[in-house]
Order: sequence, then structure tokens, then C-alpha cells
Amino acid sequence: MRATFLLLSLLLLAPPVAAQGPFLGRTRDEDLGMRLRALHQTGTVEIDIQPWDDRNLVLLSDPAPMNVAVMGSARMDVSELDPDSFRFGPAQAAPALPGAVLEEAFRLDVNHDGFEDMVVPFFTEETGLVIEARTGCLSGGGRSTSFSSCGGLTVRFASSCGLGPELVVVLPLLLAWRRRRAGH
Repeated sequence: MRATFLLLSLLLLAPPVAAQGPFLGRTRDEDLGMRLRALHQTGTVEIDIQPWDDRNLVLLSDPAPMNVAVMGSARMDVSELDPDSFRFGPAQAAPALPGAVLEEAFRLDVNHDGFEDMVVPFFTEETGLVIEARTGCLSGGGRSTSFSSCGGLTVRFASSCGLGPELVVVLPLLLAWRRRRAGH
């Protein structure tokens, strides 16, 4: 409530229309109305990073995309969102699939609350996430809204199935080096 009051008082105390900006040529009252409508259309939605994993585990260097679910609600209809506008992480990664595919194939009720959610895949290496990260943020928009939201996550390095792939490259080199040392 305090933040809303502060924001509204700042809008009311704003200087008259500036010579530049999105409200150019409008009176102060028209400018205030436009700002209030823009403020109303911008909001925060709930997201769930790796929605089918309770730990929200993101594996760095994993070739499989990570998923971020935008949770639908009575106030957020995910069919109104434009997945092509979505950006995730510090590097502002774009979705791994085009929006037309996401709009149809990736809408389902993830949290079983009766509202359709949108699951959006992102390539982990494009997100800019680091091992110390504890949150990941998603921003985007749609026909009449924009949003920004962050969710908790755990970042780990992806591990392979043992040391097989590494040993294929390293072991012959180590054996050759050992033979040379033994020969001298």
C-alpha cells in the first residue's frame, strides 16, 4: 500500500509534459492518465524454473534446454502473452523455440490450479547463469501487458556418466607421456 501511494504521489507531482518521451503533446492530465494506464498494464507474474523439479535444478553445460513456466491465473491469461518477447537470465536469452510453436504446444496446467500455464524452454548456456546464481528472472509481454518476475533456482555443473569421455582423450596422452619418461 505504501509503495502504491508513493508511486501515485510521484505521478501526481510529475512536471508538466516534457519536450520528449512517449506522452509528447499531451496535457498534464492526459499524461497522468496515460502513465496510470501503462502502470496498470505492467505487472508481475509467478514463474517456476524447472517446474517438474522441486529443487529447481539448472545444470550448466547441459545440452537439454531448461524450462521456465509462466503461471496463469485469474489476472494472467497466458494466451495473451507473446513468447517471442520473453527474455531470461542475466544474458537476456531468447526462448529456444519460436513463439508460434510455444503458443500452441507448450500451454498446459503445470500447477493444477485450473489455469493454463505456458512452459518456455531456454538453452542454459545462453542465459548467462553462473554457479553462484540463486534466482533467475524472466521478462516479457503481450497484447496489453508486460511483466518481470524472478524465481529461485539451484545451479550445478552437468556431470557426464563417469569419466569415460574424458579418459578417451586424456588416457592415451598420459600413457604416451609415461612411456617417454620411463624410456629416458
